[in-house]
Amino acid sequence: MVPLRPESYEHVREQVLEPEGPGLLALRHALLHGRPGLWGDDAVYPRSVVLLRTARDQRRSVAFGAGEPEPAVGWLVSRTRRQQVSLAAPESWGPLVEAAVGVMGVESHTVRTWYDPAPGWKTGKAGPAVVVHRLGPEDEGAFLRVAPEWALQGWETLGALLRHGAAFGVRHGGGLIALAWILEQSERYDALGAFSVPAYRRLGLARAATRALIEHVVKERRRIPIWSAREDHEASIGLAWSLGFRACAEEPVYVWPAEEG
Repeated sequence: MVPLRPESYEHVREQVLEPEGPGLLALRHALLHGRPGLWGDDAVYPRSVVLLRTARDQRRSVAFGAGEPEPAVGWLVSRTRRQQVSLAAPESWGPLVEAAVGVMGVESHTVRTWYDPAPGWKTGKAGPAVVVHRLGPEDEGAFLRVAPEWALQGWETLGALLRHGAAFGVRHGGGLIALAWILEQSERYDALGAFSVPAYRRLGLARAATRALIEHVVKERRRIPIWSAREDHEASIGLAWSLGFRACAEEPVYVWPAEEG
């Protein structure tokens, strides 16, 4: 596997990825914005493609695969032996992942992605009045102080997010206590993320910020907002349904531990 060249991106979108849908949006986002971590069995005309993101502590990696499972699976398992890995990829990759990982064992779960394809996005009844602000460059410090570490995995910086996407938040005491932002995007979809500070949860703040973001995505950006969550993440699923999202796709995710020793 070798790093993909920019001239390969159109080939990958047209020949390796399935027709555009909400699945594997991280790969489409990386291709659209030329993000690092894109690998293929050929630099220009690959059949196997992997987007590999490694945490700063070098102990964990998140990967997204498309196309033919080999040589990508063998390469990925060998390259990340000292890391815990989470891989989103087609079901056809599963048996090869299990064989390559071997005695360490592989767990699998399902990530569900919701969206509402009907015209006129419906966000449900308005809750208690919450003042939501669209965030700008001046909010960088406040955003970074409270956002989870995965918040900017597709962008690296808040500046890049604000240039190409959008973020909204609820301010309090000189900081932010709830956030909603565009995690990743393709030409058609915007994937959303939301977070609230633990002490301020169950107050509808993240929901209010997400409603404002949905409104912006639909009316201003003219894209389809999508929401993804693990099948066992009840809070996230409940929020998605309360905002009008409906199930539309499922993706298997394979997880295996770091090799001991």
